[in-house]
Amino acid sequence: MSPSRRRVLETSALLTSSLAGCLSTREPTTVVDESSPESTTAQSESTATEATESPSPFPCGHGPLPDAGWPLPEGSLGRTSYAPSANGPSEKPSAAWTVTAPEPERGEARFSRPVVAAGRVFVSQQILVGTEVERPDAQYVHAFDAATGDRLWRSPLSGTPRTPSVSGDAVVTSDDELVYAFDVTSGEKRWSFDPPGRADAVAPSPDGVLVASTRADVDETVVTLVKDGDAEWSTSVPYWIDTGLAWVGSMAYFVGTQSVLVGVDTDAESVKWTTDLRPGDEPAVSSVAATPCAAFVTVDGTVHAVRSDGESAWSNYHGVDDLAIGEDVLYGVSDLGDVRAVAAADGTQRWEADHGTDVDGHTAGFDDELAVDGATVFAGTTDSRLVATSTADGSERWSLDFDSESVRVALAGDALYATCGRRLAAYR
Repeated sequence: MSPSRRRVLETSALLTSSLAGCLSTREPTTVVDESSPESTTAQSESTATEATESPSPFPCGHGPLPDAGWPLPEGSLGRTSYAPSANGPSEKPSAAWTVTAPEPERGEARFSRPVVAAGRVFVSQQILVGTEVERPDAQYVHAFDAATGDRLWRSPLSGTPRTPSVSGDAVVTSDDELVYAFDVTSGEKRWSFDPPGRADAVAPSPDGVLVASTRADVDETVVTLVKDGDAEWSTSVPYWIDTGLAWVGSMAYFVGTQSVLVGVDTDAESVKWTTDLRPGDEPAVSSVAATPCAAFVTVDGTVHAVRSDGESAWSNYHGVDDLAIGEDVLYGVSDLGDVRAVAAADGTQRWEADHGTDVDGHTAGFDDELAVDGATVFAGTTDSRLVATSTADGSERWSLDFDSESVRVALAGDALYATCGRRLAAYR
């Protein structure tokens, strides 16, 4: 969930656990933008390369991936949602084990998206409350045995924990106030960090934890590198962060308010450039994923490829809200039920498939989280299904129905791990 959407939800009344995607009447087409994004560096302003009807191809693989498992919410630091070493179920699977969290005394419980590392599955147990319901004294990060589902440990936080991430021997997460690191094996708290605002996104790596934080009273995102609980450096931009942080090599990316893509040079410890992806300041649905050569961004269905120097490579409308990056292809899903494959080099569409379903006269489509192995795209839908489609042509391999809630998935080995409401399950 993007930070901007989380802000809206947290100021509403009691949060329900079924969040349907926004309906749209847009027609999916592939059109190259006539106007290019505007790129601004710290030293001067310059206009990025214009996208043409025949954009020049550029080589771009998926970039660094974890050696094993699914240790971060989108699989990798680049948020690629791609695990070619995994071999998820190609046929309709059965649950190898299931864990159900107890009902809380107040509010509604749900598990975050799972992450998988070191033979363990890690989830945050979130208690959703409204403005008139008191929050519980503690919420928890859990570690379960990936093979059996046995709980190995749980550690408390004072606020609502975000989806955890694993880097080395640390499990990193954040709540409304602090960033925490717990020991992978024991769950013991190793350190906490108090950012200058709310920690809206974290990206842990062997070099430290990159934290993006915002304050409600200032239109600003502060990006801080944290090591062992201490700030090493900080830089800021005058936008609120609207996505997660994608970090590849020395470049970190996020989309801010007003649809501005921000490129942070983590070696130089400063913002390197900003690029306006869309004119105007209307709110937009955005996501970001990155490779060593480019950031791939969606803004209200348009996919932008922006080189690591801030110059535009191409920009095409494909009607998708979230992306995964494969070997040389982008996979995207939409809230209307579309799955599309797009060439990473030039933005041309390879195939599309429609998996939307009619629910009381409305189209139920995909949520904004997906996972891809070499053969299959896995994604949850707004009508509580988990759908597996072929990476070759988008055809459906299988689907599973759930009782309620959005379905969130992770891949590791031959297993697919999924959370739905307050249930966590392993499928093989």
